[in-house]
Amino acid sequence: MIVVSTIFLASCFRAPVRMTHPSRLASLLLAFGLVSGPAPASSQTIEDATAALTGARKTELFGLEVDDVSFKLGCIFIRPNQWRTLKTRGSERTIPLWPQLEEILRAYLLAREQSGGLGSLLFPTNRGKEEGLLDNVDRLMDRIGERAGISKPRLHAFRHSYTAARIQTLEKGAPVHMWQVARELGHQSSSMIEDRYGHLARVTERSEVVVFKTLEGHATPIQVRAAPRLFSSS
Repeated sequence: MIVVSTIFLASCFRAPVRMTHPSRLASLLLAFGLVSGPAPASSQTIEDATAALTGARKTELFGLEVDDVSFKLGCIFIRPNQWRTLKTRGSERTIPLWPQLEEILRAYLLAREQSGGLGSLLFPTNRGKEEGLLDNVDRLMDRIGERAGISKPRLHAFRHSYTAARIQTLEKGAPVHMWQVARELGHQSSSMIEDRYGHLARVTERSEVVVFKTLEGHATPIQVRAAPRLFSSS
């Protein structure tokens, strides 16, 4: 399991990196309707949550198929398919299916199945009768960002946030290796990860569980989770 720690800030990066702090990502998940709230979740908001909990590239996310999610193996496969190719040969990989995302995707796929079938794509566009790829979610994210008090959240910033969070976790009881993080991101070398995020490898506060937390009241952390109201129409 992975745990998103709230101990790092955007200002800690040596190179300019646009990222979203974990507590702010948690606020976005709240606004996505992935906890009790006024807005039901859609395939686009589930896709945004998947971006935050995998660090996958935008095109990789848009082309994910239902079969790329393995609850049995506990992973998500990033591999070429009929919908899209991958950036490089080294981009084909597996990413851990963290508990928070597993809960979200289980509920999402169950609702899809009950509403008429799963289809092929994990996040199909709602336009037209035929299944198609999402092409742009920026406008939706802007609206959700306004609800969460975050200006222009973008998927690529989620990739940086995930990277920084993943580096601060444990793998089989030991600090996760930079090479492992690089491979999960689709890099063939860990040099860029070490250059931009290497200082985070020295943190002592680590966990095996990743969870996005938001701060309310007197800085009390609130765990963000998929709630029974995930697909409520109210």
